Amino acid sequence: MTDNYYANTAARLDTIIGDAGIEWMKVNRAKQEYDSVEPPKESFYVWLQEQYGLKLQFTPDGDLKLSNEIVDDLKYTIFLLKFTEL
Repeated sequence: MTDNYYANTAARLDTIIGDAGIEWMKVNRAKQEYDSVEPPKESFYVWLQEQYGLKLQFTPDGDLKLSNEIVDDLKYTIFLLKFTEL
């Protein structure tokens, strides 16, 4: 799918899942960083929480929720500074 009708991918996501789309773009950028770590020592979810203070939430069925929990404000601030597109 292309972004022909939208300014960028984040704008397209916002029409699908609301304001959470921008947050998921940041998580996706963090995932790209995680994938570049050789070799990853823990799962992405554990790494994200330890590295950037962001704990992803799951439903009882194991699906990701749109909400997240900030467990370390300082690390999360670094996450925002690093992965927010200007």
